[in-house]
Formats: sequence, structure tokens, C-alpha cells
Amino acid sequence: MARTLTCDIVTPERKLFSSEASFVAVTTANGEMGILPMHAPVVSTLGYGEVRVKCDEQSDPETFAVGGGYVQVNPDDHVIVLANRAVKVADVDKDVVAQELEKLEAKLAEKGEDSFLAGEVAWAKLQLKLASR
Repeated sequence: MARTLTCDIVTPERKLFSSEASFVAVTTANGEMGILPMHAPVVSTLGYGEVRVKCDEQSDPETFAVGGGYVQVNPDDHVIVLANRAVKVADVDKDVVAQELEKLEAKLAEKGEDSFLAGEVAWAKLQLKLASR
């Protein structure tokens, strides 16, 4: 029997995902990192990007938009994604996010430089990008 990983994706609000997996890919602050069973233990910061979890060889990967946080790979093949925010890409309502993006960009243009609003714009754009594939 092939070895697997356990992958948990957790936000401050809830556990978003938990499953056995054959492969996990995360977007770290330094680029993409692929994780297979027996990966060396590591802790890394997450950037704004995606997490892909391949649960079995027959299915497409589960894809999540993730906005910052940490990923931890433990020696027992347990991958924990502690995300500041995350959403399953299949659950993204592109129309709602596009409307929100329009409002956020208007507020940003009105207020000028605002790191909070800029972060919200980046989050909305990431969701739209991943949901449009």
C-alpha cells in the first residue's frame, strides 16, 4: 500500500479541510513547495496563492485560495496549513467576488494608499484568478 499524507487546512474560524493525500503543493513566501510522503519536517510562511491537495490518483486535486499563514510538515507525514484566510476555489462565487473587487478598488482609489484595502484587493483578485481557470 502506498504511503499517504494527512493534510489539514485550518483558518482562525474553522477547519476547512482534512483528508488523506498523496501530494500537497503550497505557495510559500519563497515560491511553490511540493510535499510527498516522507518529506523532511519543515515550517514555512505562506504567501497569497494556492494550495493543491491530491487525494487519490484518479481525482483532480482539491484547490484552495490561501492568504498568508504557515505550513508545517511533521515527521509523521502530517501537513498542517495554518492559513490567515482560505477558501475552496470550487466554492468561490465569481460574480460576488467581482462586485466586491469593484467596490474595494473604488475605495482604494478614493482613499489612496491603504495597506488593509490593498490586501483585500489582492485577496479578491487571487480568488477570481484561481476560480477562472
